[in-house]
Amino acid sequence: MKKNSPTKTQTPTTIPTSFPSMGACAGATGVPLSALKRAKSSGCPAFKASGRVELAAFLRWFFRQPPPPVRDTLQEFLNELDASIARYGAQAAREK
Repeated sequence: MKKNSPTKTQTPTTIPTSFPSMGACAGATGVPLSALKRAKSSGCPAFKASGRVELAAFLRWFFRQPPPPVRDTLQEFLNELDASIARYGAQAAREK
């Protein structure tokens, strides 16, 4: 019978405070790339002109945002989706 080997002590993993790109940030932290893109387009100050992402600034901004509205029904969601598609179509037509 083998003796149980002692468990190795795991050292905590440290996460960098900034990343060279949104993709690198998403890959290292698990934050969805779509959330990072939405934050950038919404004016989050964590995104630098060089493309770097400052994680602490993103997290502060993200958790200070109001929660998204809760939809009561599938129909309400579909109505909002239809309106959004119509706005997008109208915008695309204006840009031509």
